[in-house]
Amino acid sequence: MSPLRILTALVALLLAGTLRAQAVQKIAVQVTFVSGRSVYLDRGRNAGIQPGDVVLLQPVGRETVRGMVQSVAAGSCRAELSGDPAGIDLGTRGEVVVPEGRGQGARNGAGQTQTATRPASRQHPPWQQPMGKMDPAAPLLAPVFGQGRGGRPTRVRGRAYAQALGTVDGGADRDSRYLLGRVGSALTVENLPGLGGDLHVDGQVDHRRTSLEGGPDTDTTRGWFDRLSYATGGERHDTWRLELGRFLHNDFPELGLLDGAELALQTEGLGRFGASFGAMPEPYPGWPDGDDVQAALFHRIAFGEEEQVASGIALQKTWHDGHRDRDLLIWNLDLHPDEDFWLHAAVWVDLYGGGDTVKDDGLQVTEARANATWALTPGSGLGVDVAHVRWPEMLRREFASLTPEQVRDARVDRFGLRAWSGLSERTRLDARAALWGDQDRSGWDGDVRLAVRDLCWQGHEGSILAFYTEGAFVSGPGVRLGSTASFGASWLTLSGEVALYESRALGGSTVDLTQYALTASYDVAFAADWSLTTSFDWRYGDDLQAVTLGLFIQTRF
Repeated sequence: MSPLRILTALVALLLAGTLRAQAVQKIAVQVTFVSGRSVYLDRGRNAGIQPGDVVLLQPVGRETVRGMVQSVAAGSCRAELSGDPAGIDLGTRGEVVVPEGRGQGARNGAGQTQTATRPASRQHPPWQQPMGKMDPAAPLLAPVFGQGRGGRPTRVRGRAYAQALGTVDGGADRDSRYLLGRVGSALTVENLPGLGGDLHVDGQVDHRRTSLEGGPDTDTTRGWFDRLSYATGGERHDTWRLELGRFLHNDFPELGLLDGAELALQTEGLGRFGASFGAMPEPYPGWPDGDDVQAALFHRIAFGEEEQVASGIALQKTWHDGHRDRDLLIWNLDLHPDEDFWLHAAVWVDLYGGGDTVKDDGLQVTEARANATWALTPGSGLGVDVAHVRWPEMLRREFASLTPEQVRDARVDRFGLRAWSGLSERTRLDARAALWGDQDRSGWDGDVRLAVRDLCWQGHEGSILAFYTEGAFVSGPGVRLGSTASFGASWLTLSGEVALYESRALGGSTVDLTQYALTASYDVAFAADWSLTTSFDWRYGDDLQAVTLGLFIQTRF
């Protein structure tokens, strides 16, 4: 098919989508935890977020990063990013796109209430459940009828998506080109015939083409499964839950991805006890699997109908190529007593000894993170996040190559504060600042953003963001102007940015850089279950000249 026909088809799809558009709304969120391409956000089911919703994160100094919600809890959710996670830190702002009316009256991550037009009420169909014999002395609402797994129909739900991303980099007399094509699907088959339980399939295929000036061209196609598992039990009245296959640990996602089995026992008043065993897939597609095996025990207990307080502890032991590797203890805590306060904390502790040669024998806190948010009023609030990270000594290849000195001494500490306030019904002010330090240096970063809704017309928002970065290799101020126009079920986003950086090389020399960025994206939700995004990103200035075009389309079923 010729490029002209492809362009014509895309334009027709955009026009058709706009005509058949479904009204949407955006729920503001903030990042509370980052692990590879997985990010955790501070809003969840109570705000109307569901798996498959589109996530738009807006890190300072780079383009918008897209993702999809993978799993949802009452007050938080986990999303998988389709773009580069570099620059996504704790406190990064973003939005989750949901159909209008789904999360009515839900507070977003900044404490501000999202409003939506209430959908028209629907006539309830006639009652089909036979009432049977009833005791005249019983309460009016008794007995309560329910269906077990055997009485439920099989149902398939999920999403499918496709993405294309192309970059031409011509900075500093370069002529490099990058192309990414991706197709993927995530689906769940509920109540498998003859078995009950659910089948989960989540996989994708990538095609990457790279052309580097003065270097070899590459052309690779790779597919993999992020999840391929069967789960049974775990419902309200089930005592056991069992999952087999490839999946992220259910009760303790901090334990990571597993090729194996997880079994959990639900008790009355004592919480859930569980164990898992199996291989640990490598963290990046293309790395060979099968060298690492883990066994884990865990316990988690929650209080309240909405699990307002939940805490757990897990023990994990790993082996690499048959040799003892890592002994790890993890503790986590979730505290969400009401809609105005939310806290998540987790601590990783490694036990060293035996065959370890770099770390001293004993216990060491490898990682500790905490994030808390207070909504002081419906339009204002405060947030705090802290993080401490060290690199564990282990045989598993989970990180880039590190020297023994880096494993022994390297660390990163971070403390951040953020605040927001609705200055009026149309104006909002956000501020964020963070201190960081590692074994060699320290610095800080921060930004202030002023946004005005209905600035030029109803549905339009204008914003200005000023930021400063004191990083390990780059320092300097910048400013970004943004404009978002909503047209029912579609919206157009434009932004312009300029930054004045001082770049420091490893040898100590410095270079002053002035860099600019222009970005645009057009999003539309149509035909009830389809969404489409086209994007443009142009970055230019000293030693920089790069243009990126993107297309992302998704359907839910």
